[in-house]
Amino acid sequence: HDKNINIKDVLDKQKKIENNNREIEVEFAAIVKNGLDVEFEPIVKKVKIKLGEKKQVFYKFKNNEGRDLKILATHSIDPIAQSTKFKKLVCFCFENQTLAKDADIELPVLFNIEADLPENVKKMKILYTLYEVKKPLKDSEISFEKDHQKKQSQKM
Repeated sequence: HDKNINIKDVLDKQKKIENNNREIEVEFAAIVKNGLDVEFEPIVKKVKIKLGEKKQVFYKFKNNEGRDLKILATHSIDPIAQSTKFKKLVCFCFENQTLAKDADIELPVLFNIEADLPENVKKMKILYTLYEVKKPLKDSEISFEKDHQKKQSQKM
């Protein structure tokens, strides 16, 4: 019984094991658009994470606008070419949020980074941009984030 060993498979498995122990730094940032009076920022600005591991961070939202707000946060990831490796499992950005007048809350982002992230990537930056939703969103606007990411990754 002849068992052929594929060297490429052996090396791929070894690389996966090495990557599972690899840590990268993830930096978080936030921007509020259109002069909205909302304090919006990550509680922790940087974390170290092992590839494949789940990690949770929180963003603070404080509504100083004097009225209830309907808000939406979109995100961008740098490097953009690796944005598909950043997997959000729980995120305030999945849907519109209602931020009550004078609300002061923290909302989570639970994420992981896939183990096959290229070795040359040592750091990722996640930027959330907060908008006020003034009218009901059309389906085409809701899918903007996914379409935008597709277009960005096609440019690479």
